[in-house]
Amino acid sequence: MSNVQEFKRQVETFKAKVRSMSEQRNRRIILYLFTLVNTETPVREGVLRENWELHPDYPGATFVRERAHSPGEAVAMAMRRIASERINGRRWYFSNRTAYAFRIEFGYSVQKPGGMVRVSVRRVVGLIRRGAL
Repeated sequence: MSNVQEFKRQVETFKAKVRSMSEQRNRRIILYLFTLVNTETPVREGVLRENWELHPDYPGATFVRERAHSPGEAVAMAMRRIASERINGRRWYFSNRTAYAFRIEFGYSVQKPGGMVRVSVRRVVGLIRRGAL
């Protein structure tokens, strides 16, 4: 094998390794952020918390679950989705179709007056900047 061919092979191997590492890191960040948003969501009956969804490429469902699933079901569904999907090169949407999610995010909640999405995003950005995530 010539030196040029060997170099090309090494470059391709390196590219595949970087793609894989990037995919793993992005998967970890998305899942951590989703879990954080979910756990930061204030709970009265659990409907708001259990209506969080994670979707690639589009904002998500058009229906609202009127009853909460078992605790943690939204996170479990997100974990299954993110484990089976390609991450890089896509936009990932967090959606919550409850009528009051927007109000809760922007100060209506006594439990979480700073919201849940904005607080979680700030925390994750800080972790990324420090290299902790």
